[in-house]
Formats: sequence, C-alpha cells, structure tokens
Amino acid sequence: MRPALVEHVAHILCIDDEQMIRQTIGDYLVDEGYQVSLAADGREGLEKYSHDKPDLVIVDLRMPHVDGFEVIREITSSDAETPIIVVSGMGDIGDALEAIRLGAWDYLTKPIGDMGILQMALSNGLEKSRLLKENRRYRSRLENLIKQRTDELTKSEERFRRLAENAHDIIIRISLPDLVFQYVNPAIEDITGYGKDEFLNDFNLIYRIVPEKYRETLRHFFVNAAAGKVSDSLEYLIQSRDGSEKWILQRNVLVYEEGAPAALEIIAGDITARRHSEKEKEVLIHDLEMKNAELERFTYTASHDLRSPLVTIKGFIGMLRDDISSGDMENVEEDLDRIDGAAEKMHNFLSDLLELSRVGRVINESRRADLREVIESVREILFAAMKEKQAVLNVPDKLPFIYGDIPRIEEVFQNLFENSLKFSPENVTPEITIEAQSLDDCVEIIVRDNGKGITPEYHERVFGLFNKLDKQSDGTGVGLALIKRIIEVHGGDIRLESVSGEGAAFVFTLPLPPAEER
Repeated sequence: MRPALVEHVAHILCIDDEQMIRQTIGDYLVDEGYQVSLAADGREGLEKYSHDKPDLVIVDLRMPHVDGFEVIREITSSDAETPIIVVSGMGDIGDALEAIRLGAWDYLTKPIGDMGILQMALSNGLEKSRLLKENRRYRSRLENLIKQRTDELTKSEERFRRLAENAHDIIIRISLPDLVFQYVNPAIEDITGYGKDEFLNDFNLIYRIVPEKYRETLRHFFVNAAAGKVSDSLEYLIQSRDGSEKWILQRNVLVYEEGAPAALEIIAGDITARRHSEKEKEVLIHDLEMKNAELERFTYTASHDLRSPLVTIKGFIGMLRDDISSGDMENVEEDLDRIDGAAEKMHNFLSDLLELSRVGRVINESRRADLREVIESVREILFAAMKEKQAVLNVPDKLPFIYGDIPRIEEVFQNLFENSLKFSPENVTPEITIEAQSLDDCVEIIVRDNGKGITPEYHERVFGLFNKLDKQSDGTGVGLALIKRIIEVHGGDIRLESVSGEGAAFVFTLPLPPAEER
C-alpha cells in the first residue's frame, strides 16, 4: 500500500515578554492545531527562529534586550518569505509604519478581543507565504528549464553553424520584406569569388553577378518572396569574380512569423558540370539520332543502288546467252558493255562506301604542309579533266600552312574541284578560286566556283549521305558527306554559301600547325 500523505502542520513562533499574553496566544494556537514555540524576548526568539525554522512569527515590539524591530530586521534579512505579524500594546501609528517598513506583514494591537482576527491574520500570512514559496519554486524551475532549453538551442545552433560553415553549397538567410542578408556561409566565396562580408554589406551584389538577361527574373523572385510566394527552386547563371560563368541551382524555403513571411532561407549549389553534361548528352543524343537516320538512309539507298546494277547484270546475262546461242556477236559485244557498265557502277558505289567508313578510323600521321602545295598536288591529279573543260584554277601566290592528315585533306579539295567541273553550266569556262586566311586557332579556306549554284534551302541537305540534288548526275551522293566527315575529324566545320545561278562557295576550317612548327 502507498503511505498516506501527511498534511503539513504550520509551526508558529510567538515572541512576547508578557507571559500571560504569550501563554494565551500559545494555548489558542495549539487548540487550533498549530505547532507552537514560545520565546520571552527578542534574543530568545531569534535563537528559536534559527533553530526551529517556523512557518510564521508573532512578535511584540517593546521587549528587553532585543526589541521587536530588531527581530523583524534579522528575520527579514535572512528570509523575506517568513510571515511576521506584530501584536503590540503600543498603538503608535509610527511604530506600525516602521514595523511594516522593516518587513512585518500585519499589525494587531493588544489586547486581542477577538482571536478570530488573529486566526485570519495567520491564515492570510501562511497562504501568502505558501504562494511566495511556490512562486519562487516555479520561477526556479522555469529558470532551469529556460537555461536547459537555451543550452540545447545553443548546442543546436553550434551544430548547425558547424554544418553550414563547412558545407560545399551556399547557405543564405534573408530577412523579409527588407531584403537584408542575415547569414551567409563561407561557401559563397568558393563559388562566386566574393566574400560573405561583401554580400552581408551589399545586397545588390547578388544582382550584379547575374547576367542582365537573368537579373529581372531574380528581382521578380525576391519581390514575390516578400509577398509570400516563392518557387521551390530556381536556376540562373552567374559570373564569378574571375570572369567564369557558373550555373546555380537555388532551393528556397519561406520562414513565417505571426502568419507573415519573415525570412527566406536558401541553399544554392554550383551545377555547371551537370549542365555541361546534360548539354553533351543532348548533343550525343542528337548525333545518335542523326546517325540512326543516316543508317536508315544508307540501308535503303545501298539496297536500292546495289540492286539496280545487279538487275541490269542479271538481265543482260540472259540476253547474252540468247545472243551467243543465235551467233549474234554484235549484240554480244553490246551486252558485255552493259554488264561491264553495271559492274563498274557497283564497284564505284562500294568504293565510296568503303572510303566513307574509313574516315575517322584509318588516319595517316598528321603533318605540317603548305596549302598551296596541297592544291597543286590535286591540280596534277585532275589535270586531264580540267584541261578537257579548259577550267581555270586561281590560287594566290602565298597561302598559310595547315596541319593534319594531308592525303585526306587532298581528297577534300579533289571532291570539291570535281563537283565544280561536274556542275559547271554548258558553254561556260569553269573557274575555281581559292581563298585562305589564318585565324587565331585555325585556317579558314574558301573554294569558290562559277557553277550553277544551289538554292539556300538545300545548303544543309547537300552534306547528307546519298543526297543527290541532280538525280541524273553521275556519282553516288557520297562525296560531300565524305568531305564533311574528313573536316570534322580534323576538328573543323564546313558550310555552303550559294544562290541558284551564281556559283557556290564552300567555306571550311582546318587546323593550324602547332606553335613550334609555324
């Protein structure tokens, strides 16, 4: 069984030099259920107070040795929560005021005609004392709790600060609606090049590091944040102190106080590498799609263009048998010529495909070469064809040096010259002009002719595999695709500048020799 709770019995100390009054009050208090101690003067009373620690003291003012005023002063200085009730035969208002000033809680005059008045004073004093002590204990517990919570918050803040100070991402707190940085962690300098104090002292710095086209978006974002509306994340470009551009991904959280947005907390990271990877991925996907489309065209065209000469060969083999059987030798010769022509066409087609497949895989050792000598070598290869058409090749006396797989580069010029000869108008002398200039990191070359020209809508299409604008022309439609691949393998690019009837200009770039070989 749980022990019964024992109710506390109040202990009263009565100090009075008159024995009858002291005894009368003591007997009354005992009858009322109080625990009582009696003292005949102030000195004895203070000794018993120190020993017994009573809950309430009744004291007379005029006593020998130590009077009531001294008793009040001593008790109050040691424990202001102990109720002191003065019971005095002196009716002097000045004594009453002095007693109250020193710390007495109540003042009764002798003789006490109605002991109920004393009982009421005792009850009030004990209740007030109880409340004071309870309030003190409550305050003490509250102070301890506050200290405990403060210590916990301090430790939590220290942990957060350690994490924030050592984080790789930017961590920011901005007060709203005044837009003032309250906290910025050191990572902001690693990413932007500007120190945290620079941001803390100048909010507009965040706008100045953002390119103009993103600046208004950022301003609008902060205006909305002050109104309590923010997106979960935001991406924008910044220019760091060293001039480099970086992509930032910013995550946002609004902090409310009394129902209104009071602060914006931000975690922002550098996602430049990720953006570059995504861009490279997009390029790779696009290239793969282009290659798949090219492969589909290749499959279709190869099957079509290979089937056509095979059908021709097969058909004329049958006719050849019939002509041999009938002894018609004239037709036999004609049949053989047609079979030979179809076989030659198939040979040329397969040779072009093989050549195209080797670009980028079978590479001759790169070397430095005079561009003029490269062009003169191609002129010798095409000497007969150019002489037949009386073509004119205009080459400047001095051209820059280039660097790369020279036999492959010669193929580029050979294909371009052959195209110029092939598509020159009748009764017009073909004229090919070479221009070249050295740029910072490459050589830009222009091969210009006075041929039929190509309308702008076909400028990109001509570089596609098997794309023949003139279906009646010789060739397989691989030439310009081969040129484009050779140039791209060398890190360059090519474009066509032309309008119908005004010739064509192929503009492309090739590498400069290394600095030590220029």
